[in-house]
Amino acid sequence: MHMPENYSELLEAMLPRNKHVERDYLMELYYKYLHGASKEAIKKICPRFYMRLYREGLLAKIPNAPRSRYGDDPLKTCRERFPGCSRGKIETNEPALYSLLWRRGLLKYIPTKSELKEQANF
Repeated sequence: MHMPENYSELLEAMLPRNKHVERDYLMELYYKYLHGASKEAIKKICPRFYMRLYREGLLAKIPNAPRSRYGDDPLKTCRERFPGCSRGKIETNEPALYSLLWRRGLLKYIPTKSELKEQANF
């Protein structure tokens, strides 16, 4: 998530130094200015705000950054990057994506080379 620098400055200004801030107020700031940002993004954008969330035990309410470079739906990514390709072609060109599809049990939705030939004959 990209956030303009002025938001970071705004958050810094809204967090009084060495004073107690209500937990609800911290979450309100998150939802208003950083909604959808991961913990890692907040740590980069506004380290002081991240530390306040940490000290108050609120980081559990903030999502982690997605671990997969293929997003939440690797099947959709596969279909966008390799339209009409067989499993073998995907395995050759993008082994990590093929492996992820295999581990999640999604390969059954990708046609084999012989299935593609059968579809072409109809």
